[in-house]
Amino acid sequence: MRPWSKRELLAYIDRVMPVLDGLDHFELLDVAPNADSKTIQGAFHNMAAGLHPDRHRNVLTPEQHESLIQIYARIAEAYRVLRSPENRKNYLQEEAKRRKIDTPPPRAPQ
Repeated sequence: MRPWSKRELLAYIDRVMPVLDGLDHFELLDVAPNADSKTIQGAFHNMAAGLHPDRHRNVLTPEQHESLIQIYARIAEAYRVLRSPENRKNYLQEEAKRRKIDTPPPRAPQ
């Protein structure tokens, strides 16, 4: 994987930071919910190679670097959860419950 340019990195940070809290683990890693372990591992390693905050410490402002640290921490957490079959199962169950709660009930016909 080629290194990210500063422009690409800043565009990624600007695109992801406003929606970071709304992204699920699969979206963070840019993989399908049915992705296998090898795909999840590959996605994380590709992202880590390009996005690791230590790689960009000298080209970003402190605020931009802090944003990248937050994004990277969420990506690393997503990988930690999804790489373990047990943790992934629990995560999927919790997400299903959350979606059920967050989805308003259908409106009765009038």
